Amino acid sequence: GEDGELTAYGINYYRNLVKHVMALTCAEKPAYDFVAKNTDLLSLQQAKLADAVVNSYLVDKRMGRHMKQAAERALVFKEGFTYTQWDTSAGKAIMPEPVLDQFGQPKLDKDGVPLKKIKHEGDPEMISKSPWEIIRDIGLKDWTKCKWVIIKEYENKYDLAARNPDKAERIIDLTNNYDEIEFEIKPVIKSQFKEDDTDIIPVYHFYHLPTASLPSGRFTKFLTCDLELYDGAYPYASESGNHKLPVQRITPGEMFDTADGYSDFNDIMVLQKVLNILMSAAFTNQEKFAVQMVWLPDGCKSAPDQFQGMAFLKGGER
Repeated sequence: GEDGELTAYGINYYRNLVKHVMALTCAEKPAYDFVAKNTDLLSLQQAKLADAVVNSYLVDKRMGRHMKQAAERALVFKEGFTYTQWDTSAGKAIMPEPVLDQFGQPKLDKDGVPLKKIKHEGDPEMISKSPWEIIRDIGLKDWTKCKWVIIKEYENKYDLAARNPDKAERIIDLTNNYDEIEFEIKPVIKSQFKEDDTDIIPVYHFYHLPTASLPSGRFTKFLTCDLELYDGAYPYASESGNHKLPVQRITPGEMFDTADGYSDFNDIMVLQKVLNILMSAAFTNQEKFAVQMVWLPDGCKSAPDQFQGMAFLKGGER
């Protein structure tokens, strides 16, 4: 209260329990053992090479850490996600290539010189995501039936402008307060900074699997409703027809007849609140009344200023 009649005191047992479950679940790192389908020497060598490649990406590219983060998000937020994409701007630079317009013709700058951008080898990239960064169909009854998804990413606008020189001016003019796509919950920390203090802006990746109504699927990378950086066919189509989205979902449990996850830690949040109240009440009593009190009867020669950190009662003898 305003007069300090109750001292708020919290003990975060909730996080302690989450960490214990994470320690039990993720104590052992994921291990992959690739087995060659054929018995020839080349197939056996490729299987060994696959082991080395996957272990390298789990450690060097920190994919294992992002998988662990997704598991922790699932315990706290009911769902966790990993988003894996092929980053065309990663890897070694190969050569410059012309920037093409929507008609496939080279674009020119103000001086009539063709615009060019550096082409890279590319490399896979994984990152963990929270549920509010994954936009999907809320009417789904089963997550495995999801055909499209929008992932909210964050990138430096100057890097985006460098990779998209034909739209550089519009990209640089964007700020992080851009909110035409969705309702955004702003954390408290944003109130300490101005919206234009950062160069990071939201970037949206839309994926649609190939279906009967959309045979080629679709991938669109856009910043606003009228500013897209790429729009084309689904890039991760499978030759076998078993198409999958580049988003993997993990959840401790499922809510029946919905595509939402469920975590037992949702129930523990109420108990954590109760524990905080009980500890606050006990701590308030100790803070206010646990200090020893000294009685100074009338006529006592001792004065309160001779003692430090103690409470005094004055009065005559009964």
